[in-house]
Amino acid sequence: MKTHLKKLFLLFTLLSLVWLALPAQTVLAAGPQTPSTPSTPSPERAKARLEWAFANQKLAVERIRINLEYQDEFIAGIEERIAQAKEQGKDVSAVEQALAAYKQALVQAQPYYQQALALVQAQAGFDSNGKVTDLEKARQTVQALAESLKQYRQTLREPLQALREALKTLRPQKTEPSNP
Repeated sequence: MKTHLKKLFLLFTLLSLVWLALPAQTVLAAGPQTPSTPSTPSPERAKARLEWAFANQKLAVERIRINLEYQDEFIAGIEERIAQAKEQGKDVSAVEQALAAYKQALVQAQPYYQQALALVQAQAGFDSNGKVTDLEKARQTVQALAESLKQYRQTLREPLQALREALKTLRPQKTEPSNP
């Protein structure tokens, strides 16, 4: 009798688990759906995004202006480090070449900065507070400004990185203290 009860209990448990695994609701076949049309952003949202982008780009142009003001000091500091390294008898030819390439890149990047500055000052499509007045002109201004800033960065990226790498050779070598 015990084995019959065990079998019955086991069968009941197994059927319960199978019954719980079945879905509680039937699935209905979905009818033909119309393809969703891409939602067009509202003009207010587009204006807000353009205003935000233009404000950030104006800040980027301002940062470039500030960096350009300090370029003479930056280059003078590097030339001073080169002179000190020469006095110590170090080979500074790589640093001098990297500095010359950086100076040349600064000259090449100047038109991109001037173009970006002119776009910021003209503010085509924006009022004096940076609010969109003409959506299409504002979009064109933001795109042109983005391209100018991109070209400026690309012109300076590699020469500046090469200069940084070359300057690492002028750093004093760290000496490990000897343990007694």
